[in-house]
Amino acid sequence: MEIEPAAREAVGQTTAQPSESLQVQEKDEIEFGEAQVSMALKACGKIFKKQTEQQILKSAFVLENKRVTLQLVNQTLLDFYQEMKQDILDFLRKEIGSSQLQIEAILVAAKSEAKPRTEQEKFTAMVEKNPALKLLKDELGLDLIY
Repeated sequence: MEIEPAAREAVGQTTAQPSESLQVQEKDEIEFGEAQVSMALKACGKIFKKQTEQQILKSAFVLENKRVTLQLVNQTLLDFYQEMKQDILDFLRKEIGSSQLQIEAILVAAKSEAKPRTEQEKFTAMVEKNPALKLLKDELGLDLIY
């Protein structure tokens, strides 16, 4: 049995189109860049006090398609990251204002420079930093070999 429109209005019932009741307005997602992520990570660093947590938050990162990829240098940092991942993600989403933000971490090889071992290698490394040392060595007639 169908109620006529006039009777519906008298009773206080209104008809709604199904498409109107299902429409949900989504909040416009804001665009963000590396500067905003960097500032948010620094702000997050004020919450986490341990040195390892600080290292994670200060590590290099890549931002691509609303995904922040932290570049960690060892497995220990990666393990700590796994424990605090959700807290970091919640903070970053709130700070930046984007619910679509994602975060992950990868291991990267740490850049290590070979340390000079011999006297000649040490002297060469020092001359690269301060070329005046070569002039001093030459003027004083010094020899690196004992």
